[in-house]
Amino acid sequence: MKLLKWILIAVGAVVLLVAGALALIVATFDPNKYKAQAEELVKAKMQRTLAIEGDVHLMLFPKLGVQLGKARLSEFNSEKDFAGLNNVRVSLALIPLLSRQVVVDTIQLEGLRANLVKHSDGTTNFDDLLGGEKSGTPAKPASPAQAQMPIQLNVEGVRVSKAELTWKDEATGAQYVISDFDLNTGRIALGLPAKFDLGATIRSNEPKLDIRIEMGGTLMADPEKQLFSLAGLSLKTMGNAAGFHGLSVEVSGNAETDLKKRTANADLAMKLAHSNIKAKFAVEDLATQRSTFDIAIDTLNVDQYLPAKKAGAATDSTAGSQTEQPIDLSPIKKLDIRGSLRIGDLTVSNIKAKDVRIDLRAKNGRMEIAPLTANFYQGSVKGEASIDANTNHIATKQALAGVSIGPLLRDLTGQDLLEGRGNLALDVITSGTMVSAMKKALNGTARLEVKDGAIKGIDLAKSLRDAQALLSGGKREDQQGAAGEKTDFSELTASFDIKNGIAHNSDFLAKSPFLRLTGEGDVNLPQSSLNYLAKVSVVASGAGQGGKEVADLKGLTVPVRASGPFTALKYKLELGSLLSDSARQKLDEQREVIKGKLEEKLKEKLLGKPAEPAPPAAGGEPPASQPSREDKLKEKLKKMF
Repeated sequence: MKLLKWILIAVGAVVLLVAGALALIVATFDPNKYKAQAEELVKAKMQRTLAIEGDVHLMLFPKLGVQLGKARLSEFNSEKDFAGLNNVRVSLALIPLLSRQVVVDTIQLEGLRANLVKHSDGTTNFDDLLGGEKSGTPAKPASPAQAQMPIQLNVEGVRVSKAELTWKDEATGAQYVISDFDLNTGRIALGLPAKFDLGATIRSNEPKLDIRIEMGGTLMADPEKQLFSLAGLSLKTMGNAAGFHGLSVEVSGNAETDLKKRTANADLAMKLAHSNIKAKFAVEDLATQRSTFDIAIDTLNVDQYLPAKKAGAATDSTAGSQTEQPIDLSPIKKLDIRGSLRIGDLTVSNIKAKDVRIDLRAKNGRMEIAPLTANFYQGSVKGEASIDANTNHIATKQALAGVSIGPLLRDLTGQDLLEGRGNLALDVITSGTMVSAMKKALNGTARLEVKDGAIKGIDLAKSLRDAQALLSGGKREDQQGAAGEKTDFSELTASFDIKNGIAHNSDFLAKSPFLRLTGEGDVNLPQSSLNYLAKVSVVASGAGQGGKEVADLKGLTVPVRASGPFTALKYKLELGSLLSDSARQKLDEQREVIKGKLEEKLKEKLLGKPAEPAPPAAGGEPPASQPSREDKLKEKLKKMF
């Protein structure tokens, strides 16, 4: 016992002696005297300028630490600032180091900034810092005892405030800035959950980005098992991102990564403006990024996030092509993903749909969407689509059933052209890197069937009355479609053969109780224009739409030419065709009469004129039968052959 007592006294004396010595060193040692030497050493070894403008404070016991004031570091062989800070403080306990434990007080870092640049030749302004010294001597392996005693890290917390990081790519002109970065954490130790809160402002020019991020949660790390998880995630973003203005997003949920299995998954709930989103993501292989997803959204209006169209902006294809941007499908080449997306209410480009379901599969540069279903304008849509990023080909097959055509066209084009409920079948394919090129390369077929509707903007009954006036010597004039005019029909059908962006139709047919409307012509999709000849025929004698004046034109066919851009269609009667059709109609009416007269003339040439019928014989007996002209003709033909 006395021996143990003396040992403890000796150890205590040594500790007191060491503590006294450290206290003396701290009291007498001034690290600021060596700032100039440190700056010269950096200049000589790194060819960079180190400027330590603030004071250096050294702590040796009971914790080893340092506090450094304002300092900056220049770029290589330049006085231009590369990095800097306003203040840093860090300290660690000495005794735990003996058992390979690193116990660090709260790390405090204020005003950290760094400017990272990638030059046009591919080099960066920090390449020299990453090189280090190379040696041909291999590192000495750790002893078994060291391998069994890994260093354990324990940090009371981290405090980072007002940090800023800038990245600039001189080759592309892209620039990204993270500013006002703040980070606060709780205790950080292996195997223990660590709470954190961070905030940052992110700006970039490509893509255009200006958002504020606030994020918090609990991080769990187990390096030995290579498991990392994030629980209680809370993320908020505010600002503008990639053309989306006022992007306010709130995210909550959990995420987990298993590096041994190379998997990751997340279960998130998001609020995006007026949209509530539930999403599940899973990465089945981190190396290949093979992933799955399942997303459900209650309502989504994409248009409210897009920039507003400028007033008076050009809409024709020529003006539009001056600012047209290429379509980049290359990101699809990197995807290996499958999943399902469901949206309760969707609005895109003013087109509205409900109960949308999209199943997607992307791999090897091809994206397949099948099926694509939705309730659509009081009807339904079902179809599929494919995108080949390797060849920039896009194909789609869609079937619309029972759709209300009028509201759809008004939302799609802003034009009130057609009314009725109908079906549309579409099977098209195109390719190109521009929207204009894709319009010109569009090929395929389409078919339209509409019941109980009306053609808006033209009153064909009025056009028929105008036709009557033309036949009476009136004046022909082009007619602008009037908003209040329409032509009712009970049935309308048309099919289109689409080649190089031109949709040709030759079987247009619309029926009403007193009219038949047929037609043929072209719809020029690249030019958004129409060149179409419709022929209107009066087929009923009832007054109906158009009154008695139209009924008087029964049997007449009137051609009407519709032409011009979709936004300003013009209609005119084609008098030349009208007269030709009238003459043809009269010729048809006389054809049977002329045919009969020619037959009679031929018979007279061959058989002579028919004889007068003989009077009845005396006594009232019928005269003897005479051979008919046909019988005589047969006899002559027998003699000839």
